[in-house]
Amino acid sequence: MQKCLGAAVISRWNNLPTEVQRDLFARAVSVGEPLPTADLKEQLARFLHSHKDL
Repeated sequence: MQKCLGAAVISRWNNLPTEVQRDLFARAVSVGEPLPTADLKEQLARFLHSHKDL
């Protein structure tokens, strides 16, 4: 279920207000895998950039 919700958010990412994007990004970093925060932020940013046109 979480993967479906995540995929739906990603598919609409560019249509979300910047404030909502920043909030979701911050929340994802705080609940993500046990990686150093900087590494996780970099991975999430790369992922979102590579999927921005879905």
